[in-house]
Amino acid sequence: MDFAFASGGTFFHSNDEPPLKTENPPKIGAGYVVFDKATDKKISATGVIPLDEFTQKGNSVVPFTLKLRISDLPPGAHRLVLLGVDSAN
Repeated sequence: MDFAFASGGTFFHSNDEPPLKTENPPKIGAGYVVFDKATDKKISATGVIPLDEFTQKGNSVVPFTLKLRISDLPPGAHRLVLLGVDSAN
């Protein structure tokens, strides 16, 4: 998917994680990596951010936000890779 962002733009993504409804849900995390689209050079990355504090017992959807400062990116085209990890896999 290609998206165009303006300064201050917002992107929303949601994942449904049925294992979160189990008695011992897996630990989950999210993050992103930004690459220069022309050179494939990594420009910025968050690493994995734990989302444990955002999980709600019995709810398979985890609401959270990650902020990407567009103003910190150099001019040009970029590729955004969203990361999602869990301890079950």
